[in-house]
Amino acid sequence: MSVSFKPDEIDLGSLKPTVDGLPAQLKAHIIANCPHQIEVSFTPFKGKRGHTIPANETIVTINKVRVPVGRDRVPIITSDIPTPRNGVEIPLELRFHVDAARLYPMGQYEGTLAFTVTAASP
Repeated sequence: MSVSFKPDEIDLGSLKPTVDGLPAQLKAHIIANCPHQIEVSFTPFKGKRGHTIPANETIVTINKVRVPVGRDRVPIITSDIPTPRNGVEIPLELRFHVDAARLYPMGQYEGTLAFTVTAASP
């Protein structure tokens, strides 16, 4: 099983007083020889100057499924069948919302999306 993404890095733009639903488009290429599930988790945004935007002030959704910011993994794709030999491409729409964005200093912030592919029960 494998999963890859295009693009492999996304830029969500600038943090402004109200950050609501900054969209990003990805395509996941999945190859699986069995029923499978893709789970995702997201780390909090961390600034280059040491500031962190708390998890409880960040909302992340992928294809309209809310992904808790922290260590919990959430299933976003489940298939009861294997993919074709060449795999499948699945579009992913990511949206981010930061409450009280005006409280955080301007600058670059980074977060990490972690995707996990596992075998699923048929």
